[in-house]
Amino acid sequence: ISSRNPVKNGNDPCPSGWKVPSKWVIADIYNNDGTTDPALDSQSNYTGTNNTWVWRAASNNAVGGAVITNANGERLFMPAVGYRHFKYYILNDIGTYGSYWSSTYMAFSRATNLYFGSNGVSYTGSPQGDLYNGKSNGNCVRCVAE
Repeated sequence: ISSRNPVKNGNDPCPSGWKVPSKWVIADIYNNDGTTDPALDSQSNYTGTNNTWVWRAASNNAVGGAVITNANGERLFMPAVGYRHFKYYILNDIGTYGSYWSSTYMAFSRATNLYFGSNGVSYTGSPQGDLYNGKSNGNCVRCVAE
C-alpha cells in the first residue's frame, strides 16, 4: 500500500472489497500517465489527456456519459450523474455532466474530483477556486476494487 493506493478507512461508503479511489486513481482515469502529480492536472477539453474520451449522449435506452479508453484498449464508462448543488441542495446537470469524488482530502474542506461533460474533462486537484470540489457539493462516488 502506498500514498497512491491508501488503505480504505472507516468513512468510506463503498461495500466490502471496494473503496473510493484515491486522487492518483482518478488522475489515471483522467490522464493515464502514472507520473504526473494529480494536484497539478487540469484540462478544459478532451485533447490534453493520454486516454481517449468520447462523449455518449443520452438516448431513450441509455444514460449519457463519457467512454474512456486507455492505450491498452480497456474501456470505462462514467455516467453523467450530475451533482447536488452546495447552496440550493438540488440535483443539477443529470445526463449533462458527471462529477466524481476521490478519497483524497485537500485543504479548505475540499477533495479532488473528476468533472466532465460533452465539451471536456477537468481533473480538479487544486484546493482553491473550483466550486465543484468543495465538500458541500454532493458529487458521486464510483467505487473501485481494493
